[in-house]
Formats: sequence, C-alpha cells, structure tokens
Amino acid sequence: FDARSTGMGNAGVAAGTIANAAFFNPAMLAAQRPGDRVSLLLPVVGVRVSDPSGLVDDIEAFQSAYDAADTSAANAALTAANGKAVLADINAGMVVSFAGKRMGGALSVNSYTRNSVSLTQGTDTVTFDDSYVNFVGIQSTEVGYSFAAGAGNDGSRFAWGLTPKYVQIKTNDYSELIKNDPTLSDNADNQTEDSGLNLDAGLVYGATRGWRAGVVARNLVSGDYRTVNNRVITLDPQYRA
Repeated sequence: FDARSTGMGNAGVAAGTIANAAFFNPAMLAAQRPGDRVSLLLPVVGVRVSDPSGLVDDIEAFQSAYDAADTSAANAALTAANGKAVLADINAGMVVSFAGKRMGGALSVNSYTRNSVSLTQGTDTVTFDDSYVNFVGIQSTEVGYSFAAGAGNDGSRFAWGLTPKYVQIKTNDYSELIKNDPTLSDNADNQTEDSGLNLDAGLVYGATRGWRAGVVARNLVSGDYRTVNNRVITLDPQYRA
C-alpha cells in the first residue's frame, strides 16, 4: 500500500501509476499517460496498526495492576483481553519502471510484514505463571520483474501484465509470560525461513469517458509455512477487481 492508493480505497488495481503499478497490477504499466516514460520510486514505506478491541489497553491495565499487587484488577484485565488481537502491517519497497506506447516494465523489491499479537489466559489467578502474550508474524520479501503489453490507443484500451518474482518467507512465533512485560523480538530461535518462485498476473481495460476496469491475481502459487511452534501460515492466491 501507498498513500495515494490508500486514500482512494486501495484502488490501485485500475488506477495505478507508472510508479506503483508493479505493486498493484502489472498490466497498468502498459496503460499510462503519454508523458509517463521512466520512474524511480525509492522508497515506498507504509505502516498500519489495528487494535479494534483495545488489547493494548487491557495489557497495560494488567501491568499496572500486577505492579501494584492488585490481583483482582489483574485478573479482570486478563479476562477482558482474552481472545483479542492486534494486527500490525509494515510495507517497504522500491521500484524502477518504464512505459512505452504499448508496453512497459519494472524492477521492484517489496517487503511486507504482518504481525499478530494475542493473549492466552491461564488458570493461575495468583502468580500468573500460565498467561502468555503470543507474537506471530510473517515477512514476505519479493524481488520481481514486471512486464506488460497493450493493444489499441497506444496501449490504453486493453493491457495485460505479468510479474515473475523470487519470494523469501520468514516466520516469527513465540510466547512470553505477560507478567514479564513482553515485547516483540527478532531472536533467530523463534524464526523459520523458506523461499521460492511465484507469479502475479493482471488485466486492465480502459473504456470510454475515463472509465477503467482492472483485475489482478497475486501469488498464484500457494504455500504453507510452518513456524517453530508448529503453527501453519498459509499464503493463498489473492484476487482483486
């Protein structure tokens, strides 16, 4: 994601520019304005955090009650936090791209991280030696080359695009007692690593009066990635129109 597309409801599939088409829909590289020829975008950075149920507030309430030896309030905070989750997304990348009359290409690097923080409440209501904060995350780093071609009206009517890419997947999975005030860790003992090839594909059609429709399929090769704690994180193909 980037600021422009996020501000338009993630509309990059049919409204991507020469600078970000490789991230949203490679077909858009062949459907650019006549003056768009070369672009260097360095870097792209985005951060998004979602805590809809107030888990962070519950954990802070537990820490305050635990430090004050108020077991009743600490147990109430744990009960309130049980089953909630915080999601954090971090995106960083760069792209060098070009566009011609009926074709385009881009070399891109994109790293996307999603971390989930949740809580498991135990039965020990005195010492809290079995209540844990769980950190589970996956990082996907992609290096791809996008190419696109179009036909009619200098490529602006109908275009297709492909992005073959090398993908490295890292998982991070560990739990820590909530009473120890846990934080996110990059300890290698908590991580696994895998890599392989994948493919994105897209189509775009530019109709009259400025209307444009697009569809993209990302990560057409699905995969399962097992963490050190035997959780399975599945990377499925994603489709957007």
